Amino acid sequence: MIRSLSVIILVILGFSLSGHAQQKRALIICVGEQLDKSWGNINAENDLLYVQKLLNYCGYNDISNIRGRDATKQGIVNKFDEFTHRCTKGDIIYIHFSGHGQRMTDINGDEQRIRDKDRYDESWIPYDAYMTYCEQDKGEKHLSDDEVAQLLSKIKTKIGSEGNILVVVDACHSGGSTRGPDDLYMGLCTRGAEKYFEIPTSNYALTSKSDITEEWLTLSACADYQVNVECVSPKVGKLTYILYELRRSIHKMSNDEFRRAVSNMMNSPEFKAPLRQDPVLSEYKCDIKRFFQK
Repeated sequence: MIRSLSVIILVILGFSLSGHAQQKRALIICVGEQLDKSWGNINAENDLLYVQKLLNYCGYNDISNIRGRDATKQGIVNKFDEFTHRCTKGDIIYIHFSGHGQRMTDINGDEQRIRDKDRYDESWIPYDAYMTYCEQDKGEKHLSDDEVAQLLSKIKTKIGSEGNILVVVDACHSGGSTRGPDDLYMGLCTRGAEKYFEIPTSNYALTSKSDITEEWLTLSACADYQVNVECVSPKVGKLTYILYELRRSIHKMSNDEFRRAVSNMMNSPEFKAPLRQDPVLSEYKCDIKRFFQK
């Protein structure tokens, strides 16, 4: 009788563990100041509270973050590695970046398009990245979209086809200066630099194109040629705050409905900046609602 009871308990535990294998995990990166003071300070670290509230509401049980001066290029990569190590098959993954964005010289040819000005990678700006090419940063301190793809690909390998990844980028890839002139941006904080990070051709060898397939959904605060302006009240990223405001309804939306809802709020009188801002949701086949179900 005791042996039979033990067997039953082990079977129940086995089903319980397998049933809880899928986890909802998140990594939040917020960079509001830079070592290079050419960048103006922004309110990116205020985003952390709103993202955490959003994820707690949606039932995420493993939420990591890195912010401020800890969010160097190496610090972010190390945090990704730690996060990836914890991921398991079938996990739901949410990655959030709030900070400056900048376009930089494409050194592997994957951005080569018709117009010369489009031959640039987009990049996230860690704490130790400089705005212009210099001895302190020859491009290695930027986190290019190719490098982000490599980090995400490692996560995708861990979670497999059963798992899904959403990447939210509350930054701009190009457009206005860090703090635009009052007559254009009314003194609002913008998350990016008009200046491209140009790497002299004599200082790099063209590497092979990346063959990574984008197997995740990406939501960006604006198109790569637009300015991403922060909210005035509260002082927080506009995309971050809109997601927080929509938290109770996203799980009911299709991808198209979600895209329209974010865009409508982004350009409503309450949030509208001096220039239009068009959020971009990638075309990867994955339902947005699965990331926001409770």
